Amino acid sequence: MTWEWKDLPNPTHPHAPNGPACTIRLTQTGWQHIFKRHVSNKREPWVEWLLSAAERLPPGTAAGVQPLQQLATAWRQGKSLKSLRDKLLQLAQSSGSQDAIIKILEQATRESFCWPLIMVTRVVQPSSTHPNLLPTSSSKSTANLPQPLDFQTMHWRAVLPVGAILVVRRVPRHKRNIVVTCYILEDYDKSPHYRWKSAVKKLLRRYVPISKDEHGRPTGWFYPKQAVTYPTGQRLCVDLVTPTNWGFNMQVQGGRWLGRLPDWPAVEQIRSAIQTSPQRFHLRPRHRPAYEDSHQQEEVRPT
Repeated sequence: MTWEWKDLPNPTHPHAPNGPACTIRLTQTGWQHIFKRHVSNKREPWVEWLLSAAERLPPGTAAGVQPLQQLATAWRQGKSLKSLRDKLLQLAQSSGSQDAIIKILEQATRESFCWPLIMVTRVVQPSSTHPNLLPTSSSKSTANLPQPLDFQTMHWRAVLPVGAILVVRRVPRHKRNIVVTCYILEDYDKSPHYRWKSAVKKLLRRYVPISKDEHGRPTGWFYPKQAVTYPTGQRLCVDLVTPTNWGFNMQVQGGRWLGRLPDWPAVEQIRSAIQTSPQRFHLRPRHRPAYEDSHQQEEVRPT
């Protein structure tokens, strides 16, 4: 079974998100990987995201929306997420609720592609180090064979409004875009409307090298304009769709990262949804310790 998300802006086009559209496919194998490795992971807050997003789904979106909305209603009435987690995992394995959860994932992906907040990475491997691209020794003559091209892999990493990172692998030979995984960082920010900022910084630390001055001291992040070459010969090319959404000021020489991310309208919906959630922590009423009472009784003595 394969789910297709059509009419998404193509992040590789120079005028994205106003360029041509593309289609992203999520296979059953990809969904099983996401479910077993991440949705079932207790360290990733998928339950809070799915229940809050299920409330905003229209009734006719998918067949399994109603059971998810019933769990969301129970959450609003005061039940803890831990008690609802097992029920949600059982619903995620059924066909109806599975379609509803994937619909939630599709809507979050559309928000990211239309904003956009996508990192395009290309890893170029020289043909001399890739055995599948070299002519075989059994060939009688290699003079008429075309020269092997560099092997290139492309991935799209989209930051979703909830702070999840969706990874899409581009297959140039078949012109397909396949969802590889979707995960939430385990060291996520506890505030749901700030998790996307943590995901942005995490991706920048991993794929954008920090510039250094002539003395070797770090000077900050600058927009990556040149590929990074590894000792193995591989070259990493990083392209950020709409660099201002990533916090880069392109008016400054070199495109310096200022760290101020613009407000994302899709995150405001998450903020309002979490504000209406039930209070999870109740403070105990303050009481005066016993030793203070005895101390005051000793001071107040009849004359």
